[in-house]
Amino acid sequence: ASGTSDGKMIYYWKNNIMTCYPIYSDNLNIHIDNCKLFQGNWIQGKTLQLNNRGIVQPDCVRMVTPQPFRYKDGTLNIQYINEFPHHILKSGNITALKASVMFNFKFLQAVVNSSSVHQLLKDLETVCNIVLDIEIETLFLVLNHVSEILYNEPLLLAGELVSRLRPYAATSPGNSTSRLVNEASDWLSNYSRQPMFIPLVPWQPVTKDILRKSLQYEGLGCFRLTNDNQSMVWWNKNKSTVDLTLISGRIVRRSYNTENKFQNAASCLLLSHNNVSLIVGRDNGAVQVFALESAKLTGKHDDHISAVLSLAITSDDLMLISGSQDSTVKLFNIRKNTVIDSLESQSKPIVAVQLTSDDDILAAASKCGEIRLWNLETRTIIAVIEPCGSRLTHMVMTNNNLFIIAAYNVGHIRVYGVATASNIHQLSGYSDKICSMACTHGQSRDYLAVGCLDHNIFMFDIRSTNLVSSFKNQHSAPIQCLQFSYDDEFLLSADGKLLNIWHVGVPLPTSQPPNMHSDIVTCLAISQDDKHAVSGTRNCIIKLWNMESGQIVQAFRDNSGAISALSIATNMEYVAAGTTLSIIKLWSVVSALNDISTAITIKLAKSII
Repeated sequence: ASGTSDGKMIYYWKNNIMTCYPIYSDNLNIHIDNCKLFQGNWIQGKTLQLNNRGIVQPDCVRMVTPQPFRYKDGTLNIQYINEFPHHILKSGNITALKASVMFNFKFLQAVVNSSSVHQLLKDLETVCNIVLDIEIETLFLVLNHVSEILYNEPLLLAGELVSRLRPYAATSPGNSTSRLVNEASDWLSNYSRQPMFIPLVPWQPVTKDILRKSLQYEGLGCFRLTNDNQSMVWWNKNKSTVDLTLISGRIVRRSYNTENKFQNAASCLLLSHNNVSLIVGRDNGAVQVFALESAKLTGKHDDHISAVLSLAITSDDLMLISGSQDSTVKLFNIRKNTVIDSLESQSKPIVAVQLTSDDDILAAASKCGEIRLWNLETRTIIAVIEPCGSRLTHMVMTNNNLFIIAAYNVGHIRVYGVATASNIHQLSGYSDKICSMACTHGQSRDYLAVGCLDHNIFMFDIRSTNLVSSFKNQHSAPIQCLQFSYDDEFLLSADGKLLNIWHVGVPLPTSQPPNMHSDIVTCLAISQDDKHAVSGTRNCIIKLWNMESGQIVQAFRDNSGAISALSIATNMEYVAAGTTLSIIKLWSVVSALNDISTAITIKLAKSII
């Protein structure tokens, strides 16, 4: 074995194949290189200089052989199965992670067959601790629910995936879960035994901890999520830097700094819609534009004379709007790096600026409580929401352009209509003064999260004013910053030291999917022609199934005790059922079983005691 001269990896010969053993670290390039190795991007091989005990030998340049998923004889490459998930996770390519590993049925099946379902669950749990993705979490929880079944019979993996995940796949036909269900269904259709459509474990609601994870972020100020929900940019008050990190906080990808290290703190952050640019507002009035990937400064304006308090950007990422403590709103052309216009008609600091999603209306809220709605194209005021006598501290606008929500220092929240600029109603039920607010991104529901001075968080339905949830006793300081993930499944909250991630999305199904039993299956019988099956449960339910379609032909209740035994006559004329009350019943099946569209009648023929 030899190591690369940079000390990153050890390469060795095994069975005439050059393989690698990585020296694990948080160096991003190491993980990217190993992903290329396993994904076959080095089809022609890659030449690396190796060393032996630190001394470079003249003949040590060798060709690295790509690692296949399977070898030519069909055996699995255990190194690929064990190492690829780690490297692709650490490389930060979450799309590839889901497509190649987490929602690739062949890969999941290989892990279960070569190791065990417990190894698969361990890998999934590791991913859940680093990645913020509702599909991966659902897959983990569903497989964990049936882990003992899959441990004893790995061939049931496809059937369990299809049966358990089908309700989730139906909600988003093009997502990763849907693709996994389709791949598992294809495997079932090609597998002659098809041991699948009747899950032996009763369906139970998948439970989730509302608090998904807590991460230590010393010096955490304001933050913004990237639109893939996996990374965030944040103001590190301790180091006076703006950093891009994975949400797990384990790898700092890059820092964005051109100001004096201990001056001009970042007062607000914004990411462009295409995730190409990072905009930083400083407390000295400067606005900086960085390229997110290279961390290079691509634009800057110093037209404000005091701290920048809020930022907004048009949907085409060309115009930047900044609101400042100097009571002005500046319009800045990012491409030309020039200030287009200045709106100076308000006499108090601008605490918030917001754009409608169609870029037609700009809302600018001043500290005195006045909110002005501007036509962005003509730069004219179209409506004014008058002050209510209290100092305005926060303002947000819903993504569907219907509501403006304003918080005031006296501790009340008002909801205004964008079209009418009128007060619709107030929200109540929170416990202290408001320190931060955030709205959901989707069009289907309008939720508002409120962070309070007493360390608690409350979530409201803006339309109905109902309190949806409250998150208490998990922060030790006032909530300084809030943001929903872009799929609205998670809420992130920061208090200066701790970043909490809460699961707030649409609840998973609480009733069993169609065709499931609601209690433990106690017995099962299959017809001689393998076309039909009968199942019995502890709660006295008997179901007749079509084995080819997986659908219920008929279900009925026997009130004479839990079903303990079942048998189907060879000619399919009778089904015998035994119960825990020592009763045997013969049921006469009267119908054409080959036509499942015809209603099947099952009549009580005889009871034997």
